[in-house]
Amino acid sequence: MKPNRVLVIVAHPDDAEISMSMKIEDLIKNGAEVKIHCVTRGGIKAKEYEEIRTKEALDAAALMGVKDYSFSEFPDSELEKYTTEVKKELERLIEEFKPDTIYTHFPQDNHIDHEVVSKCAQIASRSVENVFYFRSPYSVNFIPKLFYFGDQSQIEKKMEVLSIFKYAKLIDPQMIKAFCQIVPSEYLHPYLLQKLMKMSSGPVFAEMFVPERQIETI
Repeated sequence: MKPNRVLVIVAHPDDAEISMSMKIEDLIKNGAEVKIHCVTRGGIKAKEYEEIRTKEALDAAALMGVKDYSFSEFPDSELEKYTTEVKKELERLIEEFKPDTIYTHFPQDNHIDHEVVSKCAQIASRSVENVFYFRSPYSVNFIPKLFYFGDQSQIEKKMEVLSIFKYAKLIDPQMIKAFCQIVPSEYLHPYLLQKLMKMSSGPVFAEMFVPERQIETI
């Protein structure tokens, strides 16, 4: 089953790109309509910072081929105060976009905004067939069940996308690259990793997911 309408729900600009930019490009390449919705504009420091982060997110989306990117206006790092409002906003969004697949944050995460968005999205997506959680550098107790492996050209594109986010000081594209290459060894047997590397004629880079549910129909 190939998804037709995919909604990626994130807390901040750069969350989607860090966690699943290779997968997003693959979805678009295979004909999916992908929309990213960001619950904040990442403006914890100042209005000017918020404007810069918004522009970075839109520029990164364009580079990935995402034509539909929207924002809510909730304050960065304060989402725990607005749980009910966030849930209602996501319900409205899902009703309008009518996705068949949603990707969002893993429920256990060391960033409170990620946790709030994940839990609100889980409730709001109760009528959506397929829901997947992506792994972020802040995820806790994450054991992946789905792996998307990209090749050298895809990881280079990911690095290009991440380099757009100049005001997110914690983003180090080379660190993310290493993260994508090394972490799968925690979950996959070395024999399988060797097989994957031989099949790709070089290093492999993974983005990882856990399904909340996946429904297939005739």
